[in-house]
Amino acid sequence: MTTTFQKFANATRANYSDLPSKDVEILPLVHHCAYCGGEVRYDKSAGRYGLGAWVHADHPRDCNYSSLENIGSPRTWCKYCHNEDPDTVRYRQHAWYDATECDRCGGVDGFAIGD
Repeated sequence: MTTTFQKFANATRANYSDLPSKDVEILPLVHHCAYCGGEVRYDKSAGRYGLGAWVHADHPRDCNYSSLENIGSPRTWCKYCHNEDPDTVRYRQHAWYDATECDRCGGVDGFAIGD
């Protein structure tokens, strides 16, 4: 499989972001519900007023997240290596920016929060 150094070798670092500093295998991009652990996917026609929402992929679940049927919430994941482990990937709010930081690959995906 592809590694982070192979995929992002010629990439340009975005503002408030850092490219991976560790060469690890990129995991399959599969999202899991933060509440029940079931697989979730984004459906553009689901949710309130059909504006899009994360839904459970296999069947409706009762995961105590929402009163809407089948709605879930994905775990925080790394943009670079697709890691979802809550011990190694986290969302942090800083004074000027917010970022998803991953210990597995060393990548940081940040964005400015404005003035």
